[in-house]
Amino acid sequence: MRRAMIPFIFVSACLIVLGPEPWRGVAAAQEGPASDTQSRKTAATGVKPKPATSSPSQLIEEIDPDRLTVTIDVSDAPESAEWSQRAKLLVEKWHPLLAAFLAGPDFRPPTHVKLVFKKEMRAPAYASRDVITISAAWIKAHPEDDGMVVHELTHVIQAYRHGAPGWLVEGIADYTRFFLFEPRTLIRVDPERAGYKDGYRTSAKFLAWVASTYDKQLIPKLNKELRSGEYRDDFFRSSTGKDLNALWSEFTKTLPRSRASRKKAAESPRPGSAPG
Repeated sequence: MRRAMIPFIFVSACLIVLGPEPWRGVAAAQEGPASDTQSRKTAATGVKPKPATSSPSQLIEEIDPDRLTVTIDVSDAPESAEWSQRAKLLVEKWHPLLAAFLAGPDFRPPTHVKLVFKKEMRAPAYASRDVITISAAWIKAHPEDDGMVVHELTHVIQAYRHGAPGWLVEGIADYTRFFLFEPRTLIRVDPERAGYKDGYRTSAKFLAWVASTYDKQLIPKLNKELRSGEYRDDFFRSSTGKDLNALWSEFTKTLPRSRASRKKAAESPRPGSAPG
């Protein structure tokens, strides 16, 4: 039985993720350029999407009655029926992978995921408990955005208690997207404007750097603290020996600086130089 939790909703800007050592095989299996929709679709799921059924308003398919049931509801946006099958394949493929990556003591991931497609939405997608709601307009304009499904599926499996820091919730979801599912994506972070609490791509890249530099198991450990409700910022000091501000400062030194910043630095007099 799943532990009772306060309902949560995560609205996603729907970006992407990098990955830890155990995921190398998954990332390596994804071949072909990121812009090639069909290649990415086949690489991510291992199979080609199935055509829409003759009655798309409520598509329900069961993979394994003991493990996962995926329900698709396109009653509000029947034009999304074909893409919904593609999303279903992604959930089938990535649910067990994400559940294993974000596992924890006495934790059972949800065995049902519902995909709901809506015509009118402000956000590309959002997750609430075991329901992922997706904008039909968004996938029509961005049919290649498979990573959005992985991001939202991560939220379903996170199942964090109310009060988990949003930057970490979204940072981990974008970590799974950009560093595991779409590891070829180039993520740019402006060291002069960004902060580790920005969430999404910025936090994902920061967490990936901390994990690769100090502790390859940092994300699973962090996930455990967040799910139990015991997370505190000193988690990073106990894991790395440095607090968040020190880690961020060290991280930003690894980032390329903007052209304007480089020009300003070049024009500034060096310490000890004589004035002109």
